[in-house]
Amino acid sequence: MANTDRPNGFTPVKTLSGAPWTSLVRAIQPGTDDMFYGDPISLSSGVAVQMAVEGECLGVMIGVGKVDAGGAAGNPAAFDPTNLEKKFFDTSADVEADYRIFYVPAEDVIFEAQFDDTEDIVIGEAYDLLATDGNQTTGRSKMEINGDAKTNDGDVVVVDFPQGPGYDTASGVANKRVYVRFVDTEYAAPIA
Repeated sequence: MANTDRPNGFTPVKTLSGAPWTSLVRAIQPGTDDMFYGDPISLSSGVAVQMAVEGECLGVMIGVGKVDAGGAAGNPAAFDPTNLEKKFFDTSADVEADYRIFYVPAEDVIFEAQFDDTEDIVIGEAYDLLATDGNQTTGRSKMEINGDAKTNDGDVVVVDFPQGPGYDTASGVANKRVYVRFVDTEYAAPIA
């Protein structure tokens, strides 16, 4: 049975410790990269940018909002009241200082993602990201795991396979979905 080809970046699913990942959500100012829901992000000069291949992961973007949308200056909300259909952070239209990226920190969190080819996957192996621009219509990331880039210093390590219909992990099947953790993580103090 074939898997559906639906690259959508990285989706938080659970934690290594068993704590709820929803309690970990943080906010940070975006940098000068377009960023989409599901994009892994890194720190660069104190702001969030898309994670580069073999970079350090701060976390995965799960929202974008205006700084003053929460009713007080410096109190961001996870939406833009002037544009409720906003689906991603767009550097050509948005002023970085006016927005915050909401993210789930990478440390302790397991994410679901898709491989880009028919690679036979083994739990415990490390792979690099396949960095791509997101989908401006849906606002979702299109980042995947690069099945041709199995390395000792990869960006993610496969920790498990999701179970259920549509999750075929047989040899030669394309677009396998896996649970992963990021290898190199970094930290930032939560900001308003």
